[in-house]
Amino acid sequence: MSYRFRESHLYGSYGRFNTDHPEMKFTKRRNWASHKTRPVAWVSSNCNGTVSWDRKGFVDALSRYVPVSMYRKSGTKDCPMDERCNRSIRKHKFYLALENSPCRDYISEELWRNALLNNLVPVVYGASKEDYKRVLPPDSFIHVEDFDSIMELALYLRKLSKDEGLYNTYFEWKKFGWVQLTTEEYLLEPEQVCENIVSRLLSDEKAMREGTYHKPKFPDWNEWWTNSCKKGVKWPIKLK
Repeated sequence: MSYRFRESHLYGSYGRFNTDHPEMKFTKRRNWASHKTRPVAWVSSNCNGTVSWDRKGFVDALSRYVPVSMYRKSGTKDCPMDERCNRSIRKHKFYLALENSPCRDYISEELWRNALLNNLVPVVYGASKEDYKRVLPPDSFIHVEDFDSIMELALYLRKLSKDEGLYNTYFEWKKFGWVQLTTEEYLLEPEQVCENIVSRLLSDEKAMREGTYHKPKFPDWNEWWTNSCKKGVKWPIKLK
């Protein structure tokens, strides 16, 4: 079991989008910008991340164009992972879900917990856009690499902040499902392991019938792990 969606025998993510019932009625309308007085939040206990990219420098550059509230070790505001911290985060419209390591399929728990469960629009970087689309609610996030520059990204965030109708489109997914945060303990519960196995077997059976089945093949473990990550990247996009 691993977070690698395409190559794991059993897939285990930090969260999931369930479509068995919607979070809100299809006819219900809500202004998700209401009571959000600040633009962007970022919570990080590891400011510099790995040597793969300058995450803190990227956030500092973005803050030149749009205010960013930086919490925990990366900023002046303390934010322990409790309800008090969540209340502070919920005052913002956007959340920077920037992974320490930009690797294939890797989406950490902070995106699910800090952004989606707190009703913020996540601004994401780490995995490819297709990887995010595969597991997150539809049209629920903004991918950094959709923009040519940090300034262009900031201008789009400012545009969304002023246009509540456009901002609210990022929450339409709530009419089609709900988000669940998962933990290692949850994924290893016997019931969940069985559910994962059955789901995989049914998926493989369907692929075999359709002639699209490909048995997972793993190269050397170190090669499989390290070659999935981007290297030599300072920032994913230019400043302006």
